[in-house]
Amino acid sequence: MGDIIVINDDSKESLHAAKYAFNLACVYNKNIVLANVISSKPTVLESLARAKPVPSGFQVMLADEEGAENLADHLNCLKSGSGFTPGIKTLDATGYGERELISYVNIQKTWMIVRGAANDSAILRTTLRLNMQTVLNRVQCPILMVPESAEPAALERLVYLADLRYAQIPVINYLAKLHNANESVILAHICANGLPELDKSYASDLFSNGLSRNVVGGNLFFTQLKKKHFPEVIDTAIHGLQGDMLICSNHSYHFEQLFGSTFNNTIPVYVLVPILVFPY
Repeated sequence: MGDIIVINDDSKESLHAAKYAFNLACVYNKNIVLANVISSKPTVLESLARAKPVPSGFQVMLADEEGAENLADHLNCLKSGSGFTPGIKTLDATGYGERELISYVNIQKTWMIVRGAANDSAILRTTLRLNMQTVLNRVQCPILMVPESAEPAALERLVYLADLRYAQIPVINYLAKLHNANESVILAHICANGLPELDKSYASDLFSNGLSRNVVGGNLFFTQLKKKHFPEVIDTAIHGLQGDMLICSNHSYHFEQLFGSTFNNTIPVYVLVPILVFPY
């Protein structure tokens, strides 16, 4: 159901995020809509912003990019080995505010919004008039924030960061539909500030006899992360649990630690994989 919308502000972050979105579209049989949010004459993609070598065995291979003058042309130069090639269309969103984008996303039943993310707040783009926090508050689909460090790869482990007591079943069911039979969803419990830590046996019982019974699909696992510093939590989620994607919910207990007080186009430098943010 629905397409993948890529927010394009003509930046190298947008280019990288669009390539990541192309891979998702190939895997999950989705088409892509490039929402061009700034008005500019199409320019030749600079070599600095072009694709890095694709990891061996990955299903998306780069074709000859000669003559690719804008992001749509660039994506049309990509080839899929999955048997499905996404359709690429553009949306002139230069006059869009939050209300117009939200309306488009909800009416079109968009599957996911993809946004390029920077690791430095100093490079926030003043040309982007959209307040992404406002968009997140009112859309009905998740927003995927893709850092430049995130290389396209098959999703094998999705790590949902949440306090077990407040984990959202709709989020887990969405993730269960997202992954394939060989992939897994890991609910990584992180105790919310101000709440007592869960006893290990109680947490296991709460997960097994409560949460997991209401989830559609298998390959759902649970672990507790008791690191004191949030960068250590993220390092464990990425390297210890081998997470290919992190998941959180809007205004959840760990949302502000990932995005600060305002959800925009920056994420901490230690976050090396995309973050899928749900509006609920």
